[in-house]
Amino acid sequence: MTTGTIHKDGRTPLYLGNVGVLEDVSWSGADTPRSSEPYRRRTYRTVTYTIPHTIRYGKRAGQSIAKTVRARVIDDPGTGYVDRRKRRDRPENAYSKVGKHWRSVAVTPVDWFGPETKGSDWIWTTLGGDPPLPDLVTPNDHNQMINRLWAKVQGSDFNLANFLGESNQTLALIGDTAIRVAKCYFFARKGDAKGAFRSLVEGTSRAPLQKRFDAGRTARLYPNLPGTADDISRLLLEIQYGWRPLVNDVRGAAEVLAQELSVPRKSVQTVVCRRNGPTERLVSGDFWGYYQDEYGNLQSVFGPGSCVFPSAKQHVRKIKAIFTENNVPSLPTRLGLANPEIVAWELLPFSFLADWFIPIGPALEARAAASALTGTFVTTDFRRYHEGSAHSFTGTLAMSLGSCPGDFVRYAIDRTVTDHLYSMLPEVKPFAKAASFEHCLNAVALAVQSPFMGLDDLKGEFGRSVSSRRW
Repeated sequence: MTTGTIHKDGRTPLYLGNVGVLEDVSWSGADTPRSSEPYRRRTYRTVTYTIPHTIRYGKRAGQSIAKTVRARVIDDPGTGYVDRRKRRDRPENAYSKVGKHWRSVAVTPVDWFGPETKGSDWIWTTLGGDPPLPDLVTPNDHNQMINRLWAKVQGSDFNLANFLGESNQTLALIGDTAIRVAKCYFFARKGDAKGAFRSLVEGTSRAPLQKRFDAGRTARLYPNLPGTADDISRLLLEIQYGWRPLVNDVRGAAEVLAQELSVPRKSVQTVVCRRNGPTERLVSGDFWGYYQDEYGNLQSVFGPGSCVFPSAKQHVRKIKAIFTENNVPSLPTRLGLANPEIVAWELLPFSFLADWFIPIGPALEARAAASALTGTFVTTDFRRYHEGSAHSFTGTLAMSLGSCPGDFVRYAIDRTVTDHLYSMLPEVKPFAKAASFEHCLNAVALAVQSPFMGLDDLKGEFGRSVSSRRW
């Protein structure tokens, strides 16, 4: 067990607060001592020996001689030299560390509960400083990290069960597109560019092209021009819900096959999630302000005031997974055949709409991955809060204070070691993520299509469902 503290207090106390630098660090955790036996690199030596040899060609053919041979053989490992660049692997251990660094500066305001000089650390604390450390990595981010780790272990996020469940929609999509391409080729051979273009974007590819007579000077038949809201939205949804996931599945299947044939089972995988918080902290409220009247007397007033502290919040979570040959999940589990709840959710009509707001699909995938992965998992959380000198003083704070220089930093490191992962319940996404440009575009296309067909027919019409992890 290793524990320790560092306390460096170079501050000078004032009437209120201090001036100087304070550094306070404490840590605790388990530790594994280094092995007393040093790592020795394998060495080699050259030996020379003779072997009998019979000459086969030339004037001396058939004559026996002794041939000299040189070879490099492995020397005794105990006689090798110590390689200080390489250390023997040691087990991972839990660890925690908390630190604080304050740089306080003397401030002489007009008056802040007295005319004496104060330390900016006291002012910072009085104005609501020393907030809790940020916790910015959400449960949705944690589930996404598990899914990314699973994709690294498997080679991709390909799910064979989902692919087989959507096979009928895939075949319908490929068949409709083949008919559409054949129609385009038919009109292109006749030199009808409008008909070729129309055949690629028409709504029902199995029906013949609708034609109408030109009521003007000729009775020649020609196809209607494409470009209606129905045609454009239909084509957009077909690409988003059909071809885009199909291409991703084909690529994912190839990556899984390459991973299965070439990548060793013993590996170390790492995933990282970084989140940053607000860049400033606003302090506002009612405070005492002081001023001198025309006779030089100090007067006080109680009223609103505000100031701004520039701040930086950071939260980094890192998951390091150590796998051996014994930690490899079974092949049906890796291909998603052992998780029917994921397939049921993906095949549920309009499940992707729910994932726009609450990522239920990724949470189910994270739950299945967490139960399937075994090994050594090292989860490290680094949280940091930093505030600088205040600015933009207004109201009574500008009258009584005017400045608050200094530098205030707090941080914490927590590392845990487990033999399993855990998933979390999903949370509602922020509005900015739920109403992204791509989601809004697809929502408009769905809204345009809904008057032309029932909502229950949309998913079957456009081919395949799209997993939320690809959005």
